[in-house]
Amino acid sequence: MGTGDTIQALLGAPAASVPGPLPLLGAGAAFGWSRKLRKRIAAPLITPPQV
Repeated sequence: MGTGDTIQALLGAPAASVPGPLPLLGAGAAFGWSRKLRKRIAAPLITPPQV
């Protein structure tokens, strides 16, 4: 080996970032809201009179 050679050793695996529960809860809430909105949009605007 020459005088300018270096050796690097990486110990352990790099830490993987695991998302917390808050983004999952937000995605679930957004999905539920979109389902409710889609159902409301699909409903007829004028309902026939009840007899």
